[in-house]
Order: sequence, then structure tokens, then C-alpha cells
Amino acid sequence: KGGMGSGDGGNATNIGTAGSQRIGSPGGVAGVAGGEMWRGAVGGQQQERERERAAQVQAAVQTSLRSFAGHTARVTCLDFHPDTTHTRLFFSGDVAGNVNVFSYATSGTKRPIESLMDAFPPINTVCVNPTGDFLLVGTDHNIIRIYDTQRYHCRAAKNENDHHRGAVRVIRFGSDPSVYVSGGSDGLVVFWDTRTSSRVNAIEMAHQGAEITSIEFSRNRRHFVTGGQDGKARLWDLRNGKEIRDFGGGNKKVDKFFAQFCYDEHFMAVLSSDRLLRDVQLFNSATGAKITNLNLQGSGAVSSCLSLATSPSDFTFAALMDDGRCRLLEAVFK
Repeated sequence: KGGMGSGDGGNATNIGTAGSQRIGSPGGVAGVAGGEMWRGAVGGQQQERERERAAQVQAAVQTSLRSFAGHTARVTCLDFHPDTTHTRLFFSGDVAGNVNVFSYATSGTKRPIESLMDAFPPINTVCVNPTGDFLLVGTDHNIIRIYDTQRYHCRAAKNENDHHRGAVRVIRFGSDPSVYVSGGSDGLVVFWDTRTSSRVNAIEMAHQGAEITSIEFSRNRRHFVTGGQDGKARLWDLRNGKEIRDFGGGNKKVDKFFAQFCYDEHFMAVLSSDRLLRDVQLFNSATGAKITNLNLQGSGAVSSCLSLATSPSDFTFAALMDDGRCRLLEAVFK
């Protein structure tokens, strides 16, 4: 029943490949400064190193597919423990309010080693801090749950005024483990001190009051990007909390709007959950100029996107769809 990633009926998730699409080099787009950045990001010695590493990985890689059972309801979110050498854990939440802890350290383990039950389903987001000490859980309740990853004791911020005024939709850490950020149905983006579990700052009306549906940090610790139900992605300066620019046309009817930095962070990928908006939109992060649309679903698909992820090493995008499939798209520059 209900293996990891399965739907309510317990069917295993299928992996569908949307294929690769050749698109024009960003350097060929008039008025866009991304071409120079692109050439600098992958040119010369770095490009050669990337080819050598890719060859090493291809020579050494062995693929295997494993299924984990423990959820009897639809899985909504997942995150890995940062210690992938020894601990080798991942955490998943579902619409029934269950959070399961799975170990993939040995091939024989298929059931959760720990299960947590929340009284306010669904589980909207799970996030492990960069040191692996704490698991943060967001639900339709306004209080973020903080579990230690040794005994799974739960705590929360003590000051009632610090909490969101609605459901917690997303929680994310950047590369700095001392601060994390949450977004909620109240339209707030809240910055938290990890040590004290207290609010240190907040952005009111980050998306004109619309729900916050995604948050992603840049690796340089200077920027972060949010997606909201207003149908826009917004790039922020982490140092002063000021908005730099927005991406996307804006569609207030969307349930979720996802925004992710591409692997070199010179480009931004955004995707709507609207079934009629099937393309991943690619933008220049520095200028806000739109580069191109990448068709993710094909001409006959009518699925809605539940989650978007970008590869840390190339222009590959993965989207979890509500038809039980994960679509993988590789953008190949001419």
C-alpha cells in the first residue's frame, strides 16, 4: 500500500521523460546580458573539468530503483538528511498528517524507522536544517513544528505573535544554518533565528497578500526567490529584504507558482500549477528578461504541477505532476 510517491490508490509512481529541447543560446537573445555570463559559466577550463567529472560519474554510476512503504495517503513533500554518507535518511509527509522517517542505508529497509502524526493535516512542507540536527514541519496549522532528529521531540516558537496567521506552506534553509525562512497562506515571508526559534524579521504582503507557495535561496547568500498565488516569482535581496524584480505575467487563479534558480544561478525557472500553462519559463536573473518557454507536458497532457526542482549541475528540470508522473526536461543549448 501507498509506497513512497504513490497516489491514494497505492500505485507506484511512474517516471515519464518529457525529453530534451534545443533552444537558442541566451547569448543570441537581443538585449539580454546572459550570454556573456553563460559563456563565462561553462567556458574554458571549467567546461573541461565538467566534462571530465561527467565522464567519471558515467563510468562509476550504478542505478537502482527502490520502493518504500508506509504512507497510505498521497505524499505531499520530501527532504533528505544532509549526511548522505552515514545517516542516509529522508523524511516525507502526506495529506493525512503523517511524517515518516526512512533509512536508505541498507537495501533491506523499506518501512519507516520513525513515524510522527500531526493533528492538523495535511503536511505541506518538511525541511531539514543544513547540519541535520532539526526537522521543520509545516501544516495547515499556523505554528511550525521543530523536531530534533535524534529523539524526535517537538518544540515551537514560544512567542505567539511570532507565528504565521494561517497555514504554513513552505519552509527553507539557505546555506547559513542559523536562519530559516517560511512562507504562509497569510502572505507573510518570515525569517527565523534557528537557535532561539524566534522571528527576526518578516516581509508583509510579499505577493500583494497572496499565499506564498515556494522559496529558494541562492548559493551566494545574497538573494532568495519566492513564488506566490499571484502568479509571479519575486527576487529579493537577502541583506535588506527589498524586492529586486519580479518574473512571470501574473495569474491570480493559480494554486501554486514555483520559482527555482537554475544550476549556475544566472537564470531563473518558473512554472505554474495551472493546467493550461504547460511551459517552464526561463528568465535572466540579472535583467529579468524572458529567455524562452520550455514545453514540459506535451500537446495532449492536462496535468497540474505539484512541485518543481532544478538540477544543481545542468539545465535539467523535474516536475512532479498530479497524474502520478515525474516529468524530466533537459534544455540543450545550440
